[in-house]
Formats: sequence, structure tokens, C-alpha cells
Amino acid sequence: MSAATLIHEAEKDGLRFALTPSRTIKLTGPKDAAEKWAPRLRERKAEIVESLAASLANEADAEHIDGYDYDPEEAVRFWQGLTARIDECDRLIQVLCHLRGDTDEHRADLLAVRKRMAPVHIDRDLAYLKTQIANRAA
Repeated sequence: MSAATLIHEAEKDGLRFALTPSRTIKLTGPKDAAEKWAPRLRERKAEIVESLAASLANEADAEHIDGYDYDPEEAVRFWQGLTARIDECDRLIQVLCHLRGDTDEHRADLLAVRKRMAPVHIDRDLAYLKTQIANRAA
């Protein structure tokens, strides 16, 4: 039985495999399944590590084939930009609530709603808040 088949069979029993950065196996799942599979997994640990690493490499290759090229720096810029826009939205909610004389409770409710808001809507909501503030300030 190949390492890939061994992994697949153990996964049928509810076990999940992950390869850590230090190339060790992280195994999660039902205790009874882990105990059942532990002896065979230990015997083939090196092969399993190589199989998991190859699987990860294949997934990365598939991402490139699909036209997606992961760039860690781009990801950092994306999340920093999104976080900055969310912070700006919170700040504008505070300003608008102050201008309208909203209660602290209403302000807290609006901020709670913002936390559940889909990030895809943040730019639309920023524009709305800026318009409302400009109308109140005029």
C-alpha cells in the first residue's frame, strides 16, 4: 500500500493529516481511529511526510495552472488596505453619530452591524457615510 493510499484509508476513518513547517505530521480526528492507525503511520512516517509534501506542491502547481499566483507581499497589502478601510468606516460611523446626536447605544448597534458587514461592501458604505457626513456638515 502506498503512502497516499494509507493516508486516504486513514482519512476514511475520520483522521486528518497536516504537514507542519518543520515537516512533522499533525494528525487530528477520533481517538480510536488514531490509536488504530498509529502503528502503521509510525512505520511509514517518512513516506507519509513526502506524500503530504508532494500533495501540497501539486496544490500549489494547480493554483499556478489556474492562473492564480500567490504573492505573500500582495496578500499583506490587501489585508492592510482592508483593515485601514474598516478602521475608516468605524471612524466615520463615530463622526456621523456625533453629528446626528445619536445615543451611545445606537452608535454601538451601528458598529456591531459593521462587524457583520461583508468586506465587499466596505467601499460602498464608506461612500455613503462620507455623503451623510457632508450633508450634515453643510
